[in-house]
Formats: sequence, C-alpha cells, structure tokens
Amino acid sequence: DTSGVILAGVNASGTFALTSAGGTITDSATATIKVTGRATFNVAGAITLGETGTDSTNFGSLAITGTSATITEDSATDLFTSTLSGNLDVTSAGAVTDSGDLTVGGTTAVDAGSGKNVTLDSSGNELTGAIATSGKKIVLNNTLATVLGATSATGTGAAGSFTLTSGGAVTKLASGT
Repeated sequence: DTSGVILAGVNASGTFALTSAGGTITDSATATIKVTGRATFNVAGAITLGETGTDSTNFGSLAITGTSATITEDSATDLFTSTLSGNLDVTSAGAVTDSGDLTVGGTTAVDAGSGKNVTLDSSGNELTGAIATSGKKIVLNNTLATVLGATSATGTGAAGSFTLTSGGAVTKLASGT
C-alpha cells in the first residue's frame, strides 16, 4: 500500500506482518488487534495504534520501523528490534520490556504506570533524544550519550529503583524529575 493503512481489526494466532510503502499505519477507533506472537509493522511514515479508549491492542511482541510510533497497548509490551527516525511513545497497561535493540532518532517516552516495570536493557539500544519514563522500577541501557526527561520510578526501596547504563555523558532536561 502506498497511501497508508487503517486497521479495522486483526486476530492472529502467531505472527503478523504489515508493510506499507507510504503513508501511515493506524487503527480505527473501535479496532480490536490481537497478535499472540510477534507483530511487525514497517512503514515509510508514522505508526499509531491503540490511541483511543474504544479500541483494543495486544501483541506478543512488537517490531516497528517507520518515522515515529505511538503505541498504546492493553497488556504488557515487549519491543523487539525496532528502528524509528523520529519519536517513540509507548503507553502500556503492563510492564514494558525489549527483546531486541531499539534505535530511536527522536525522543523516547515510555509509561508503564505506577505498578509495572520498564526494562529497556538490550545491549545495542540507541536512544538519541530525551528519554522520559514512568513505572514501578526502571532499567535503561543506551549506547549513546543520554538525555533524561521526566522520570518517575514509583516503587518503594529496590522495587522503585532507577538504573541507567549510558555509553556517554548523562544530562537531564530542566523539566525532568
């Protein structure tokens, strides 16, 4: 497809792959997207899935390639190897993990809520822009210099810790906490 794709629904037991040569990949306001294995989305433009309160999105794992991605998942989120030239924005009803390297040319925002962990610890993560995270416990690995945006680890004691491994200098945005 060269103009973009709007998903009305997907029910895949196993893997699912969608490539769009142009435009965007989005879902309709009432879409139900369920992929028990890896969902792979590859598009020349932006990917926006699960952004309305009336749709349902659940993936076993998610591999995304495009300019930017906004993903809201109704369960835990596992990001497989993904490449974005722009921003990554993930909101999850469960923990957020990575099982492959993430390359993000813009900002990275990950919200697992106050009760779930964020673990983006793949050894080859390249997170270029500011990184904002929210979760119970946060673990980040970035092979590049790291710019921290708003960060909130809400657990208590070790369960509320923030651990960062950075391949360069670490700076904090004035608005970061």
